[in-house]
Amino acid sequence: MNNFIKKYYIQILALIVLTSLVYFAIFLHLSSYSLREWDESRLACNALEMIKTGNPVVTYFNGSPDMWNTKPPFMIWMQVLSIKIFGYNELAIRMPSALSVISIIILFFWIAVKHLKKIWIGFISSMVLITSYGFMGNHIARTGDYDALLSFWIIFYSLMFYLYLENPNKNKYLYLFFIGITFSLLTKGIAGLIPVPFFLIFIFYKKMFLSLIRNKHFYCGILIFIFLGLGYYILREYLNNGFIRAVINNELGGRFAEANEEHKGSFNFYYKLLWGWRYGLWMKYLIASIVVAFVSFKFKIINNRLLFIFCLLSALFYFFIISFAQTKLYWYDAPLYPFFALMLGIFFVETLQYFNKKINIIFIKYILILLIIFIFYEPYKLIIINNLNPDNGEYQHINYGYHFRESYLPDNFIIAKSDYSAHIKFYIDVYQMKGYKVSKKKVGQVKTGDKVLVCENKFFNEIEEIFDYQIIKENLYGKFLVIKSEKSGD
Repeated sequence: MNNFIKKYYIQILALIVLTSLVYFAIFLHLSSYSLREWDESRLACNALEMIKTGNPVVTYFNGSPDMWNTKPPFMIWMQVLSIKIFGYNELAIRMPSALSVISIIILFFWIAVKHLKKIWIGFISSMVLITSYGFMGNHIARTGDYDALLSFWIIFYSLMFYLYLENPNKNKYLYLFFIGITFSLLTKGIAGLIPVPFFLIFIFYKKMFLSLIRNKHFYCGILIFIFLGLGYYILREYLNNGFIRAVINNELGGRFAEANEEHKGSFNFYYKLLWGWRYGLWMKYLIASIVVAFVSFKFKIINNRLLFIFCLLSALFYFFIISFAQTKLYWYDAPLYPFFALMLGIFFVETLQYFNKKINIIFIKYILILLIIFIFYEPYKLIIINNLNPDNGEYQHINYGYHFRESYLPDNFIIAKSDYSAHIKFYIDVYQMKGYKVSKKKVGQVKTGDKVLVCENKFFNEIEEIFDYQIIKENLYGKFLVIKSEKSGD
């Protein structure tokens, strides 16, 4: 054991350091900020109602089958399990996303150690991923949305497909590929299958089409996908008539063919975001890696060039599909980041090894560590700053959740709000389960004697116009009021 530690002490030390860095990037203050207003809170409500109804197939919202959110329920299943472990709170809702990022990192190391025989590729790829600002923020790694889990399944089945191409006699990779696309479908529906048509190019490039269609395990894999993946849609339609029509309208006609809910953007929407705040710190290195990969045809700088090209083309295919789609939302680019991270891991490690062979650097491991510190310091610092300061009170519509953490809560109070508010619904439902009498009403429904929580100026101004009131408690996030009387019309 001592000899093993002496031989690999740099790698062991690097893994210890990486574990700490990963922890702070993913879990620091993960539960400290309130539920986000849209997808995260919608899924939280779906999970809460799944627990209430005991129905694992049909998702519910407001006591009825949810026909607005028509995604399959795998993410919601994970949140239900998480709630059973961690309780009814923000941590439980976000833990499946956080663990999805951990799963991607484990996958990177598995590929790096078992197949590439270069543990540093796993280390660098993981560091690139957790310092990708667009991936580590809202809607992906640190919120209870679909996209971190979706990103895991897409990079998982893509790499399993690649390994099958490289090892056609190992059918386990073919089965893992079909399992991956099945759970990707069960996570976010049709969006989970976007890269799959592209893989046909590599099948023909490797001249494996005939052998694939003659392989009985290929058809067994298809049966797995049909039984578990498509079988869910059939079962849901049987239990919830009209579901498949809602899926077609929402995910194809409603999102791809036309802009849904005014989420419009030009074809270069994602391109500009990647060069901007979402990936700007890494884009110059990504472009450099692509240049080196193609130069490598002659100079053989990158040994794992086929895997690099596979990741590049898979990412480009996904990028162009979401760019053609009419509905544009910034977090739709989430699956790109694991591909980019693995590409940069291969680029950094193999380029450095190439130059080491040319000029015979003695202290290569120590230089690699210094290089890592130099390159990763700034992007990692930005991730930590963002984790420490997710909110500062300016987003009034999501401030309600902070009051439910207070030791003081009136026995019976009303939240004054009139618009869509799934995030408030989750907190109300949880606290009603705890015995609190709390409800949400429009300002016009408030009566004399009511205790009212108001966090948004527009609703506070309405109350001020109509009622005389007394402030019970006030902080950065809002005010508790007691309605004294209705103002006279004089």
